[in-house]
Amino acid sequence: MSFEHLKRYEIRDRTAEMTLDVINGSPVLILAPFTEQNRPLLAEILRMNKSSARTTLFNEKDIDKTTAYHKELCAKYVLRGWRNVFDSKGASVLFSEEAAAEFLEALPNWLFTQIRLFAMESSNFIDTEGEQELLGN
Repeated sequence: MSFEHLKRYEIRDRTAEMTLDVINGSPVLILAPFTEQNRPLLAEILRMNKSSARTTLFNEKDIDKTTAYHKELCAKYVLRGWRNVFDSKGASVLFSEEAAAEFLEALPNWLFTQIRLFAMESSNFIDTEGEQELLGN
């Protein structure tokens, strides 16, 4: 008996694309998981928090401060690339960690929350292509 087929659900080294249709040009963000599967992210959260990731991730006392912290983490550990990102003058912006930090900082918190929620949903990183063939259907 073998369950090797379940390894395809590992998301540790995967990325997923999210299109921000509400922004002109429909930027496409290439994201890594914003979960414990993203080991560098988890290490940073635990290092900064010194207790548990949950305390930092869901601090209700200071939502704006927590969101700003999440934007920093996202720029460094989650946002891996992009397409169709333009500055205020309409010039295409090449991806870099610095540009990502500026982009995320400029986003309204509600829009960043959409990115964060997408990246926290593990199923967005699972490759379901060929699933039916695997099951013999």
